[in-house]
Amino acid sequence: MNKESLLLVIESKREELHVSALRFGMNSKEVLQISEELDKLIITYQLLKTS
Repeated sequence: MNKESLLLVIESKREELHVSALRFGMNSKEVLQISEELDKLIITYQLLKTS
């Protein structure tokens, strides 16, 4: 996956996180799982950016 497509996935995951937080609350299992997925995507992006 290239940096540009990864950025699109990150933005989509951020939106999903926002919607889920509004729907389920910040401390829900769903929001925690999405947040962890977003963290992994961001780390992947940072690694790609520095390589």
